[in-house]
Amino acid sequence: MSDFFCTKTAKARKEHKCCLCDKIIHKGEVHFVKSGKFEGYMFSDRQCLPCEPVLEEFHKDWDGGYSQHNVKEWWVDAKCAKCVYYDDYDEGCLMTHYCRCENFKEMVQ
Repeated sequence: MSDFFCTKTAKARKEHKCCLCDKIIHKGEVHFVKSGKFEGYMFSDRQCLPCEPVLEEFHKDWDGGYSQHNVKEWWVDAKCAKCVYYDDYDEGCLMTHYCRCENFKEMVQ
């Protein structure tokens, strides 16, 4: 259970790494700073702007906190099997980021 949670946008004064996809957030780049207290532990994370729609969709299916690992698992379960490129790779999927894929294109049923 979250005790409190705060999201704000910031302009990076130095390089950071996105907490979800591991992309480098470069100096001068606008990004999210998310901080709070969850289950007694304080946290503060930096997140790139392209990961926000992924997180919004994730929260429609998942109630509660999130981590890089469970967002990636959700993406693979919710998206990869529905993607037109899914069978094109030996391992089933070649994601462009850790928790999202810019190549995702849903199959027409």
